Amino acid sequence: MNREEFKSMSDKERIAWVCKEYNKGKTTAQIIKEYNLAKNTLGDTFRRNGYASDKSVGQYVINSSQHVNITQNQHKPNIIVENKKEIHKNIFPEEIKENLLQMIEWYKKQKEKEDEREQIFEWIKKNMQNKDLIEVPEITIDKQQLRGEVKTRSFTIYSDVLQKFNNFCSNQPYSKQDLLSMALLEYIDRYKK
Repeated sequence: MNREEFKSMSDKERIAWVCKEYNKGKTTAQIIKEYNLAKNTLGDTFRRNGYASDKSVGQYVINSSQHVNITQNQHKPNIIVENKKEIHKNIFPEEIKENLLQMIEWYKKQKEKEDEREQIFEWIKKNMQNKDLIEVPEITIDKQQLRGEVKTRSFTIYSDVLQKFNNFCSNQPYSKQDLLSMALLEYIDRYKK
């Protein structure tokens, strides 16, 4: 289709051809550019026949205040326009509707995932700032507190506790004597009255 071919068509043929292009998902501006058509010729054709430009979709649609029927008079090549008071909406081709619905569904899923990620980040941030979390402090032996003469004493201790203490001490760089002395001091400081 070129400009001259478009001019040689009747209004009815022009509108039918442009509507086919609309069904392919094209806008009026794309059709004019692609086929090098005169903007005024195309616009006048549609306006003459009761169409109005809908900028939201970029296409000519039937004017909502009147419905226009175009019929060809067999004796005269003139267009006869009959006004009817019916309201029509621009209808997208089925393929475009399906694509739009899929895009909307995809967007909703992405939004839900984003909301979930935000909740997780908020939870992490809250827990990082939470002072109630227990941190295991590093073991330090205060040699200042471990002064004096070393005494030998025997204690009676439960076998499970002794086993846990021995396992714990095997992974430490300090002696059992130092670890036991520091543990007793911390226990005394914490629970003294």
